[in-house]
Amino acid sequence: PPPPPGFQAEDGIRDWQYCLVGSEMCIRDSISCVLAMLKDKSAEAVALALGGVCKRWFCTSSSGARAQSGEMLARRVSSALPDADVGYFESMAESLQMAVSKARVDDTILVFGSFTTVSAAADWLKTGHGHEVLDAAKLTPNDD
Repeated sequence: PPPPPGFQAEDGIRDWQYCLVGSEMCIRDSISCVLAMLKDKSAEAVALALGGVCKRWFCTSSSGARAQSGEMLARRVSSALPDADVGYFESMAESLQMAVSKARVDDTILVFGSFTTVSAAADWLKTGHGHEVLDAAKLTPNDD
């Protein structure tokens, strides 16, 4: 269902981004975004709101009646951020594996979108995928 009349998703995105100023996330070298969104959500607005924070975008296919492919989501993000590093993947596991493989020791990987997006990422972590490589001390620095 849509948000209550007094609240629009773009307001929350904008307020959330402002809250990052001065936080630990803002002093990181790079933030990569793993994103899956339903097709009726404003991917372009999200990309514009976070474009100054996220350096890499890993767009992931969603599922269900309102789903969109990772490829379509990547096109939408790229249309808002033409100079951004944007890739697309069919599964959360593929997106997370690629995000981790591209990360350097001090990088942050931000997973967001719908509740199902975060749930899929949590499942990936819980099942032990990547636990060793997700320990920042064990990541091999990437010179990209």
